[in-house]
Amino acid sequence: MATIHWTASTDNIAVKGYRVYRDGNKIAEIPPGTSYTDREVVATSTYRYSVKAFDAAWNESEVSDSVQVTIPDETSPSQPTNLWVSSASEVEATITWTPSSDNVGTIGYRVYRDNELIDTVTGTSYRDTGLTHSTMYTYFIEAFDAAGNVSGRNENFRITTKDETSPSKPSNLKT
Repeated sequence: MATIHWTASTDNIAVKGYRVYRDGNKIAEIPPGTSYTDREVVATSTYRYSVKAFDAAWNESEVSDSVQVTIPDETSPSQPTNLWVSSASEVEATITWTPSSDNVGTIGYRVYRDNELIDTVTGTSYRDTGLTHSTMYTYFIEAFDAAGNVSGRNENFRITTKDETSPSKPSNLKT
């Protein structure tokens, strides 16, 4: 959405309205006022706006100076979904997820373990190393785009590392 403002024109009788132009093309004809909101814009695009006043006799003013507007990206990526463990051992786990979508493009993911940020990655998996065997860990992932918009967190995803250590052999066997 882009909103432009201007100072009202004057006329010997009365200004009947304004014609609003985007990139040289008329996009609206509005009653007297000093602003217009364009809802037909695309995020990260740049537009040039100008305005002409007209009166009841359809006399038209010269075109105003133009103003350039760049539309910000205010849309957050979707939440990463379908987290799963693609491999695990006693001391590491690889977590994989379905990519997020975004109107402009997701550029990365923040990986959290037990509510602490542990890494930022560009792909849709993360190999977490240095874990402790037989321990439960809670993960969540956030996606972000180039504008800094951040998705909501996925639901907490819990894993428990394996215990692959065999007990020691019995010793000091006696009769």
